[in-house]
Amino acid sequence: MKADIKVEKNRRQRYLIYLDGETVSGQIIVKLRDGKRIDHDGIKVNFIGNLFCERNKSCQFLCLSQDLAPVGEITQQKTVFNFEFKNVEKQYECFYGVNVRLRYFISLEISRKFSNITREREIWVYSYPELPTEISTNKKMEVGIENCLHIEFEYNKDK
Repeated sequence: MKADIKVEKNRRQRYLIYLDGETVSGQIIVKLRDGKRIDHDGIKVNFIGNLFCERNKSCQFLCLSQDLAPVGEITQQKTVFNFEFKNVEKQYECFYGVNVRLRYFISLEISRKFSNITREREIWVYSYPELPTEISTNKKMEVGIENCLHIEFEYNKDK
């Protein structure tokens, strides 16, 4: 499922929506330009939860990682890597505010000797409120003045 989320005053972004405990999986496609090759010290994918506060303070509260390829080189024009983070606990909802931004994203990191290649793709996490499992049928309420007045209310629904 996808949703358009307002991220700035006049800008909207389209995100995939995930729920707490849902598996985050997908494919990463690495395409080379003009038949070149990439020598690397390893390729990994990260699932990161991050909170940005005002004054550029950042707090990373979730970081899961998977290795996709050991040290080597990519010579094929198009290489596909599959990843899966099973049943990930996503305890917070995503939020874009004036001073605070809470986000989750998938990060690809191709480690190289001189400069790493990194790419990010954000996802949106939404939490549905939990409904009560048991609903009592009757609610009672008593109001009164001691030794003078006593009123009892009984409702057949609690909501």
